[in-house]
Amino acid sequence: MVFDQRDQERIRIFNDELRLERTIRLFTTADPRSAQFADFAEALGALAPKLHLVHETSTQAVPPGLFVGDAWCYQAIPISAELEPFLHLLELLDGRGVLPGRSLHGRLQTVSVPGSLQVFIAPHCPFCPQVVKQVLALPLVAPMLQVTVVDGTLFPEMAEEASVKSAPTVILDREFRWAGQIRLEELADTLISRDPAKLDQEALVGMLKEGNASQLAQMMLRRRQIFPAFMPLLAHAEWSVRLGAMVTLEEIVDQEPSVAQQAVQPLMELLAGASESIQGDVIYLLGRVGDAGSVHLLKRMLAMETNEELCECLAEALAALEDKKPD
Repeated sequence: MVFDQRDQERIRIFNDELRLERTIRLFTTADPRSAQFADFAEALGALAPKLHLVHETSTQAVPPGLFVGDAWCYQAIPISAELEPFLHLLELLDGRGVLPGRSLHGRLQTVSVPGSLQVFIAPHCPFCPQVVKQVLALPLVAPMLQVTVVDGTLFPEMAEEASVKSAPTVILDREFRWAGQIRLEELADTLISRDPAKLDQEALVGMLKEGNASQLAQMMLRRRQIFPAFMPLLAHAEWSVRLGAMVTLEEIVDQEPSVAQQAVQPLMELLAGASESIQGDVIYLLGRVGDAGSVHLLKRMLAMETNEELCECLAEALAALEDKKPD
């Protein structure tokens, strides 16, 4: 049995008090640990029919998990002591429960950089439930945050990869970490003071997929810097990511051409190994941000190119650059 009698009663009371139905996604894979997540979801659904469980599967041997909304992932089975913080999160989403104090609440609302928080736990850890409860509430105040709860004993390979030696351990952006009990004030300080220029490609891709191209552009404009991880996204394999990156760079061009100039040399370098479809996008962007050096490059390419579509792109980009020349 997944839940003992006490927890079964706790879940029934939770279900009775739930105001709105809530969807939880069960993600199972070829990983044999998927069976534990499926058993948990089945038992939870039987006790709490107001929770709508959606089952997604994958044939890949990747870790299974439970997903609540877009901000929370459980790669842990929330039973026994860990059931309470899990249900508390659902209560918060239902408009009940208590969020962080007013002063901390106001500070967390200033978090403007995406962040990924991992909370590594272990069964029977006396401090883990309280730490999980604290961290799970953060995306409700700072929506750019995502939280993953990981059972390091169930997924020892994940704990080893993250060099986690004890529980609880909280890791922010794979860089900052806290072991044992945490002070939310200290965590908030770190969240607020992070350098957005150090965001990795995964974080930027997440922003673009969520439709936050303009927000990313404004972050770079405030720093007057094209972030190092940004330029490769203009040659990303996914069209939606490339499109978002193009929109971002175009907003920077429109508002601060001098900042956009930082992209010229990287764009010319992207042309070298890019496919024809990506080359067309890069050529277009060079037409928006290019300089004398890119004019010479585009003219050389036009003289040698045989693909009619690329020739048209090159001609249009050169014409756009010609129009930019001062009278």
